[in-house]
Amino acid sequence: MSNQPDGKTCLVVGAINVDVLGRVDRFCNRDEAVEVKNLTIAPGGHASNCAIAMSRLGKGVNLCVRLSGCVGADEFSRIALQALQTSGIDTAHITRTGEAQTGQVFIPVLPNGDKALYVARGANEYLSAEALAAAIADCEVIVVFDPPLRLIPTLANGVASKTVIFAPGGLVSSVSKHILFPLLKASDILVVNRPESASMTGISEPKSAAAKLATEWNLSAIVTVGAEGCWVAQPGQPVEHCPSFAVEVVDSTGAGDAFVAGLTVALSLGKPLLLSAQIGCAVGALATQSLGAQAAPPSFSEVKDLIAQAQLMTAPPVGVHASRK
Repeated sequence: MSNQPDGKTCLVVGAINVDVLGRVDRFCNRDEAVEVKNLTIAPGGHASNCAIAMSRLGKGVNLCVRLSGCVGADEFSRIALQALQTSGIDTAHITRTGEAQTGQVFIPVLPNGDKALYVARGANEYLSAEALAAAIADCEVIVVFDPPLRLIPTLANGVASKTVIFAPGGLVSSVSKHILFPLLKASDILVVNRPESASMTGISEPKSAAAKLATEWNLSAIVTVGAEGCWVAQPGQPVEHCPSFAVEVVDSTGAGDAFVAGLTVALSLGKPLLLSAQIGCAVGALATQSLGAQAAPPSFSEVKDLIAQAQLMTAPPVGVHASRK
């Protein structure tokens, strides 16, 4: 299951799912039925979404994207793997298990693009430490989403000399901080959204939360705020704001994963952190224009066009390269 060109290799670690999603006029109340329209079965999962977006962005710049995760021995695995292989992802380090089905998520999507997620992690919990260690070995950049919690020590030890971007998502509110501590200490960049940053810091205002995260964990902290863009904090430096981009939103599923993809590819190409975050905002915005997280990942030319339309390319910000602590 390998499709790996020569060049810099970026590894993405986390969930590989299949999404069952559709349109609803509103979320239902208890014991109430709400009609679902445009029901779709599509590949998804934080790591899978990010890897596919990275692969599209990385075409022509000699960037290989590898994914480490686990799927079941079922029909859903075919849907998930076919999308990855078609996108040119290195899937040689994805394992199978007969112990559980491929991860699945039910996603009702409101008319304005907002959504809810009902998650069954399934096979994602069966990734082995040996498979993960082998995937990490020759990678320079590691993006970590939601691995099995038992593998966090393995990850933290294995990425000590790498550039690490950690986007823990729901883990910050579902597990105690001490479990995430090893990865937070090993990371160079932390990416969380507004509710996640509030959960980690007790601060509801995202700019201040970003500053606290950067200082507390001695890393670059990015707090995304949807249509408002993101806040970027680095220890000892002023917190910077990156605006988002005006697009017609169809479905916000996977927008955060797309943001991480844009950020990571830009950093891998040597872009400064603040400009990389702006590119991430553009990728995230473009990813909301189709139903489904992997429906239409943008190319770098589309990203550049969007930024140019917003007149940001004429005065690029002065940022600082992310560096090891």
